[in-house]
Amino acid sequence: MSYRPNWQMRGWTADKLLTGAGAGADPTEIDVPSIPLAATDQLKNSNDAEKSTTSTSYVKLKETKLGALPIGFQSIRISFDLRSDGGSTVYARIYRNGAAIGAERSTTSTSFVTFTQDFTTTAWAENDLIQIYAHASGGSTARVQNFRFYYGVMIPTTNQDP
Repeated sequence: MSYRPNWQMRGWTADKLLTGAGAGADPTEIDVPSIPLAATDQLKNSNDAEKSTTSTSYVKLKETKLGALPIGFQSIRISFDLRSDGGSTVYARIYRNGAAIGAERSTTSTSFVTFTQDFTTTAWAENDLIQIYAHASGGSTARVQNFRFYYGVMIPTTNQDP
């Protein structure tokens, strides 16, 4: 004879809440409200001030610190705008705690171009620093603005650009 949890023996369903009328009453199953833990189009934080660099090696331009995270939080959609002064190629990349996690993005446009990337990991943690590093080439200036975070639950954040 194999062991089955009490809820299975009674025919109850996993991922349901039980509500009842009191002692001795059979409970009724109700749906558990879901919390969207995936990246969404819901803007939750924006760090929009423009920052720039003429450095030819990556330097940190923007930084946002994550606050307390809900259990199961995994996905963030992050976007930012990048442009070049002077038309030479400029580059930007998203970092977490000083380590590159995003694709290197580049443009020669003198108008802002928006780049977006979804990050799915079980390793997000309270106090993670999400950053944008950028650099320029050919005497141009790399300009970054509108560093934005999209997800389905509220997370406290602190913008702390250098």
